[in-house]
Amino acid sequence: MINKVIILGRVGSDPEVKVSAREEKFAGMSVATSEKYKNKQGEWQEKTQWHRVVCWDPNVAATIEKFVRKGTTVYLEGQVETRSYDQQGETKYVTEIVLPKFKGVLKMIGGNSGQGTKTSASSETKEDIPF
Repeated sequence: MINKVIILGRVGSDPEVKVSAREEKFAGMSVATSEKYKNKQGEWQEKTQWHRVVCWDPNVAATIEKFVRKGTTVYLEGQVETRSYDQQGETKYVTEIVLPKFKGVLKMIGGNSGQGTKTSASSETKEDIPF
């Protein structure tokens, strides 16, 4: 079975980086993707989808903490995961794009201005990310 997601979009707000109970960094952020289409009247419309992204790789999370800000264009490879939690006796569901350890990919395509490639991080490598 394959569960793979590729997204190219803009970060909607500054990422949140936290430390787990195992003393490892992880990051969360919202990423927007858009598509343009013509409506029945022939006018251009834009539809934006928001995706919640969670990165469990400590090295990639450290890169996110240092370099990713609101407006940064990012290329992500991860997988879709749905989890549930209980809120006041009611079960809630959340669907997220997850960059797991050793499998996720993050590439920053540009800063707020969207100019050129700045840096990339992949949990597929085991060496330190040179910056």
